[in-house]
Amino acid sequence: MLILITVAQTIEDSRAADATARLINHPSPEPVVVTGNWQTLAEKWARFYSVDARLVKAIVDAEGAQNISGDYDTNQVPHAFGYGQVWPKWHSANIQKAVLDVTGTSTNITDEQTLGKIILASNDISMATAVLAIRDTWVGIGSPTSFTNYSIYESFTKKYVGPAISQQDLQRRWQIWQKYFP
Repeated sequence: MLILITVAQTIEDSRAADATARLINHPSPEPVVVTGNWQTLAEKWARFYSVDARLVKAIVDAEGAQNISGDYDTNQVPHAFGYGQVWPKWHSANIQKAVLDVTGTSTNITDEQTLGKIILASNDISMATAVLAIRDTWVGIGSPTSFTNYSIYESFTKKYVGPAISQQDLQRRWQIWQKYFP
């Protein structure tokens, strides 16, 4: 009986490793947006998740509008990934949902660096994850209807980026925000 359980667990572990490799190496069975236009991806996934595309564009633009890693620690390990610079530590469920919605494949991966690699391997997963994190943050501040009120912007940004954001970065982001919400 113990041998059978061990064999079953080994098979399950092997399948999970194979699924992870497929997600990292071949992330999306759907047609890939070949233009590389992050705004097109933002509109696509904002529409899919019923989020205002201007909000998504403002945040992604402020984060650098690239599917890259960032927020490196002293050991040069990245903690933020993708268009939204999302931390898997706080958003693993959103990443798992994005993987399912983009690829049709469910995953229970929780390792932060592996999730980061999955985000970086697919522009669609990256943007879908960003939209979900943005949506959760917007809901977290009460889903206000005004986008032009500075105090709403500030509350959202401090929740999304973190309360230790510098005044300089807050002002830089406000300038970007106003491009989308004049």
